[in-house]
Amino acid sequence: MLRGHNVDYGAPVTSAIRLGGGRIVEVGSSNLATRWQLESAINEKTAALLYVKSHHCVQKGMLSIDDFVQVAQANHLPLIVDAAAEEDLRGWVASGADMVIYSGAKAFNAPTSGFITGRKTWIAACKAQHQGIARAMKIGKENMVGLVYALENYHQGQTTRDRSTVTAGRGSDFRHPWTLCRYRTG
Repeated sequence: MLRGHNVDYGAPVTSAIRLGGGRIVEVGSSNLATRWQLESAINEKTAALLYVKSHHCVQKGMLSIDDFVQVAQANHLPLIVDAAAEEDLRGWVASGADMVIYSGAKAFNAPTSGFITGRKTWIAACKAQHQGIARAMKIGKENMVGLVYALENYHQGQTTRDRSTVTAGRGSDFRHPWTLCRYRTG
């Protein structure tokens, strides 16, 4: 991850990575990062690239999402985008991100919750952690219903706007957010 993206907005971004067993490799300096620095930080132990989109991050002198997509694809690595407070549910996946993490509460006025969109293979890898590290992150039925309701309201609001702003790019495995949130019993 870029050093300028290593932020703390209630909890350090790096805490979740460490809890999952990951090791953070910072790239660049606090106010400047170049593509060659990102490329040279990749080795055989690199599991993924992380791009953080937040107003807390340094905005100037950082690499673009396009640079991250190109480097991730060239190195056959998944690209994770932390877009916690972003409202664009399609653009990040359409840009080439493999997984995009959102907060339900920050941009969608849902109860404390979160969700991940992205490519099927990587979402399946996230689901595989349901009984492991992710078990502690499980939300209750009430929060799940609140999140689904908030996302449906968001979707209804989007359908009344110019559809060009909500069109997913080709090759995206995006589904309406509420299809990712359905809870199965049995």
